Amino acid sequence: QMSTSFNRIKVLFGDLGGGSSDYIGEPVSISAHSLQAANLASKYFYSRNEPLDEEMVLASLLHDIGHMIGIEAGCKEEFQMENCGISNHEKIGAEFASKLGFSLRVADLIQNHVSAKRYLCYKKIEYYDKLSDASKTTLRHQGGPMSAEEALAFEKHADFNNYLQMRSFDEAAKIIGEVVPDLDSYAPMIERNILLSKSETGNESTTYILSQMQLQFYESHGYLKVPNLLQFDGLTPTTIQQWVAEVATWIPTPGKWLSHYELVTPPTLLPPSSCATKSDSDEGFSPPQTPNCQKVKVLCRNENFVDYHSQLSELARGPNSGLLSVVAQLFGEPATLFKEKINYKLPGGNGFAAHQDTPAYIGLAQDHITAMVAVDEATRLNGCLQLTSGRFGPKNSSSDGFIQTVSLTSAGVLCAEDEARLKFEHIPCDAGDVLLFSGYLPHRSSSNDSDHSRRAIFFTYNPSSQGDHHSAYYAAKHAGVNGFHGAKNISFVQDFLGEIVE
Repeated sequence: QMSTSFNRIKVLFGDLGGGSSDYIGEPVSISAHSLQAANLASKYFYSRNEPLDEEMVLASLLHDIGHMIGIEAGCKEEFQMENCGISNHEKIGAEFASKLGFSLRVADLIQNHVSAKRYLCYKKIEYYDKLSDASKTTLRHQGGPMSAEEALAFEKHADFNNYLQMRSFDEAAKIIGEVVPDLDSYAPMIERNILLSKSETGNESTTYILSQMQLQFYESHGYLKVPNLLQFDGLTPTTIQQWVAEVATWIPTPGKWLSHYELVTPPTLLPPSSCATKSDSDEGFSPPQTPNCQKVKVLCRNENFVDYHSQLSELARGPNSGLLSVVAQLFGEPATLFKEKINYKLPGGNGFAAHQDTPAYIGLAQDHITAMVAVDEATRLNGCLQLTSGRFGPKNSSSDGFIQTVSLTSAGVLCAEDEARLKFEHIPCDAGDVLLFSGYLPHRSSSNDSDHSRRAIFFTYNPSSQGDHHSAYYAAKHAGVNGFHGAKNISFVQDFLGEIVE
């Protein structure tokens, strides 16, 4: 069984990471370029009958993970080098390699592959002339050729010659269709390096590790999409769909799980005059309904189910839960499950008005992060989440100029003026994607006007230092605190736009 560090690299190189993207400005993907570079490093030592320098091979394999990390994190604004890559990708990659437990030398080799280009451009005019257009563009953003003083200091590094050799692998690894060993072939080498480096680095990854760019994206935007988290944990969308289908069959039981129902008009039952199609400008669009529309009762939400479903409990709060670990990394401390729900949003299912989550949690904990697991594909047509972006907090945090606040109506939703001034972005998701967002981030969704369900699980957490409120929250719902009644509403605030029925 491979280590979590190897698995983290594998999802980074894969279709749901940044590796599958085109190598910025070059004719191959980033992962193909990286695998070619590692293969060239291996062949270099074999051709010279020299012992294989595994750290050189690994550094060649990972030298551009900084680009992958930026793409994975969704940091479009970080593409500052005239659309030719992530700024400071060598430092970002080196830091992440260290975080995963690779040796200090591997990290150092990664960090200096750009310095090697700058040195060679200072030393050899003909080297610059042979650079690709993309590499010349990035050089301008990387400091240009070294100065004489920089070059002299660079030459004193113990791995100076290896930095230059790595650069030759980098420049040559851009051949379209080149067949080379795959990532799995480097697994034993990766495992050896991490094992031997434990005493040196003190780092050992045990679960999905967020990159610094993912952490920074969440800090500035208030949300983070992690498409490859469940893949990392070995879970497929089909498995999640099966578990949700099981919960959907449960008969409502007082004192245990909660089931909520709504009246909907499935799109297939709408009269022809009501048919319409959403466009990019149709914020919160719903096709008009007429008195002749036939309404049906459907399940819209289940809550409080983890105590009664072992697999979903493991997913949400088990000792190896990737969700729990990632939320803890965002909090900067251990996390505790606060509540959970499945929103089914079946065809014709209604949406939610713009709101914040934390004000609906009746004062239990002050900070929350929700991890939405997309059970089905979420699109504009079937009512995917719409998020605003930024750092939001409670009303009493307005003294902090970096924290945005909003005003809420008596129903607990955003006032019309604040909703109008905010820009909401649709966040489409594939089945299995994970979308994390702050409890204070305003969000909303429209109705499902497709003929496919848009099911999603929402696991909400609070910092463990703020207590364990899971039982208290659901006890309050069962007791009808604050006027809550499961046959009349589904939340402590009136954000749901549908018609609830028993």
